[in-house]
Amino acid sequence: MKMRKKLYSINCVVILMSLMLCMTACENTHNNPSDNKVTESDTVSDELPVDDYAEEETMSIDEILKIEDGGEMMSELSYSIGEKCEFGENIDVLNEAEKKVFYIDEVVTEVGSDGFEGYLYYYGDHFEETLKCADELKLKKLSTLMNIVKSVFPDNKIPEDIESIQDMLDEEEYDFDEFDEMMYDGLDYEIENELARFVKENIDQFK
Repeated sequence: MKMRKKLYSINCVVILMSLMLCMTACENTHNNPSDNKVTESDTVSDELPVDDYAEEETMSIDEILKIEDGGEMMSELSYSIGEKCEFGENIDVLNEAEKKVFYIDEVVTEVGSDGFEGYLYYYGDHFEETLKCADELKLKKLSTLMNIVKSVFPDNKIPEDIESIQDMLDEEEYDFDEFDEMMYDGLDYEIENELARFVKENIDQFK
């Protein structure tokens, strides 16, 4: 019995000391609020990060047409014309000169990216109009290449609606690799130079 009382007394002392230590700690914290101050480095900044690659302002058409390098000018001009017609969704807003640039740039860009199969699958309904533009601009190599591509299809004819073209490409395997290589083999640069010449000769049509 005496041993139990002794243990009880010891436990009470331990508990009392623990309470005193807790009260002392709380008092120190209250007296030194700066210790609990959250520094700026501990918080997440509300400021938006600086975008080092922020989109540059779009060049005006006059600025584009003053670019001396033909390739750079055509790159900027093609994008400007694309934006103007919503990248083919509203082609009628373009004049005839702009349409020529749009269609020719489209076939060169898409074949360069996904080959003739990709071009036909997504833009094949523009094929005949593009071929017509190539003929009018006297882009003989491009005209010849497009006519060869067309000869792969039954009766040398590519359907006018995109769904029919896609059905044909899905149902039967066509090999356009050889034709793609012909485009990659410097023809794209020749076409770019010819387009730049056409634009400079008809510069008023692009202002």
